[in-house]
Amino acid sequence: MKLIFVILLSVIPLLSLATERPVVDSQLKLQAMATVKRLIDTSFPELKGLKITPKVISNAQFFLATDFEISSLFSGEREYVLYLNNQLREKDISSLALQGILAHELVHFSDYEKMSTFELAVFYARLLIDGEYEANYERATDLQAFERGYAIG
Repeated sequence: MKLIFVILLSVIPLLSLATERPVVDSQLKLQAMATVKRLIDTSFPELKGLKITPKVISNAQFFLATDFEISSLFSGEREYVLYLNNQLREKDISSLALQGILAHELVHFSDYEKMSTFELAVFYARLLIDGEYEANYERATDLQAFERGYAIG
C-alpha cells in the first residue's frame, strides 16, 4: 500500500506536464529523436534499445522534460517519455544547444534505468518534497552531461 501511495504521490506534478491536446511539431519530433539516437549511439550506449516516446508539453517553463509511463513499471519493460515543447522550434535554438539539453535528459533516463520501481517512486517523492534535493540532482545531471562532452551545448 505504501508503494502505491508513493508512486501516486510522485506523479501528481508530472500530470501538469502531460497534455494530449497539442501535437508535437513533426519536424521537431524528427530532429529531437534523430539527435537522441545519435547521442545514444555515441555517448549513451547503456540506453540502446530503450523505448522512448516523444510527447508534447505546453508548460512554458520547460523546453524538455522526462518521465516514464506508469503502467510500464509493472510490465517488465519500461517506457520513457521525452516531453518536447513546440517553443523549441519557435525559439530556434541551435543544434548544439538542443544536443546539450537532450544529453541532460538522457542522463535522467540513465539514472532511472538504474533504479528499481520502489527506488524510482522514492526518488520522485523526494524531488517533490525537497527543493534543495531537486536542485542538487539537476546540477549533478548537468555535470554528468558535461563529462560526456556536452558542456558547450
